[in-house]
Amino acid sequence: MNNIGRPVISEKEAFDVKFDEAYKEYVSLILGPEIDVPKLIIKYNLRRGETLISYKQWSAQLKSRRLVSQRKYLRQTVVSIYSLLLEAGADRDEAIVEVADIVKRSKNAINAMLRRAGFCSKKKQRKETLQRRKRVKEKFDRGYTVPEIADSEKTKNSTILHDLRTCGYKDHELNFIHNAIFDYRDLKEINLLNAHLWGIIWSDGSISNGHNVSIRLNQNDQEYLETISKSLVLEGSKYPKIYTIKSKLDNGRFSKNDQVGLSICRTDFVQYLERNLGLPRNKEKVNHGLPECILKANDSIFFSFLRGFMEGDGCITKNKNHPSVSFSCTSKVADELIDQLAKRLKLSVSKVLDKGSTYSAGVAGRSSSFLLLIHIYRNCDNTPIMKRKLLKALEMWDQYSKGIFNETIDLLHSTIKDDNFKKVSSLLTSKLKHNYEKYVFFNTSTFDVICSTKRAFAKQTKIRRAYIHRIVNGSRNSTSNWHCLGSILSLNNNHF
Repeated sequence: MNNIGRPVISEKEAFDVKFDEAYKEYVSLILGPEIDVPKLIIKYNLRRGETLISYKQWSAQLKSRRLVSQRKYLRQTVVSIYSLLLEAGADRDEAIVEVADIVKRSKNAINAMLRRAGFCSKKKQRKETLQRRKRVKEKFDRGYTVPEIADSEKTKNSTILHDLRTCGYKDHELNFIHNAIFDYRDLKEINLLNAHLWGIIWSDGSISNGHNVSIRLNQNDQEYLETISKSLVLEGSKYPKIYTIKSKLDNGRFSKNDQVGLSICRTDFVQYLERNLGLPRNKEKVNHGLPECILKANDSIFFSFLRGFMEGDGCITKNKNHPSVSFSCTSKVADELIDQLAKRLKLSVSKVLDKGSTYSAGVAGRSSSFLLLIHIYRNCDNTPIMKRKLLKALEMWDQYSKGIFNETIDLLHSTIKDDNFKKVSSLLTSKLKHNYEKYVFFNTSTFDVICSTKRAFAKQTKIRRAYIHRIVNGSRNSTSNWHCLGSILSLNNNHF
């Protein structure tokens, strides 16, 4: 059978020789203007049978022989030269002009080749540069060093320094951050200042990665957050800057107000929070408790931690009937607060399911609320203090303290001083015992006996509490045939 249209061996060898000669001339012209391939085919009479090969067949021959076409060679050359010029510090426009001059092509042609090779256009590059500078500025304000930012952005230190200078930072600021990390004090020592810091982290802090912990608060608390930031470092050191978080849909929750944030970029401190104190990264989804060292600490450390926790997730409420102090927390934290406040202050703490897996644990009533507040605010002189919550505490104190004390104590501040603290604390504790104390009431007419608190007895018998107070303190012998035989201290907190 005749192979019509297919070259015999001698024809194939002749074709290969002609093609090799044509390709040599092709290579000699490869860096010049665009080669006229059809003209080259005619010149070397490259045929398959009776017909000259087409441009497509020429490309197929190059591909089968693993030879580089002019377009591919130019694209590789352009990308190589362009990359070298950028690494040498040339501007993008300067690099394109230089490449165009070398390969004898227009700037538009060079731009087209670079886009096909994956390089962005000038407009897109400008947009990416602006986005990078925004990220760099935000990280710098959070306290990241230049090397840390360069590592996260996968670029050089010089690029980050240039971005920061463009954003308006002075050289002395950049040199400080570039050459040294913030001079943090010891954030792991158990003391009042650190206990307060751990408390605010436990409520409104989060570990975003293994290198930093962030605290977010309402924008009205920016001054308070700045005070915390200054307390993190030694005197004379630069401290982390506060940054603003615009209101947006964040983690499934919509925040109507802007927030302010603070980041502590200390890997060892983050590891201490996780490994030693037990703070989980996804604490909103984990039923975690309070740090073990806080549960075992003395009252000063415990209540300093509790104040930080309250300034984050606490609520001081005053209404017509009675004041209350509550904490938004996990179920485990609520149980531990119930146990700790019962042991330390003999307080009865309620636990109510709030939203989802969040609970509200708190105390209600004047005596309970005041006793808790004077312990929380007692050791706050040398630690950051949230003025907004303190103002609520002062307003509540001013509203409800009248009539509870024999002596007029105008301000909470005067109460937490050593000279008044023991006196007021003892008075509040005695009033708590007075409220929870049970009495034995005997009816001389029906011979009924009731053992209960004065409040419960009044509710059960419908007798005015003023009359009950009189028969209890002995100023009146009986009321409605009821006599008080004496008191016993309740041992069951469930009756309180």
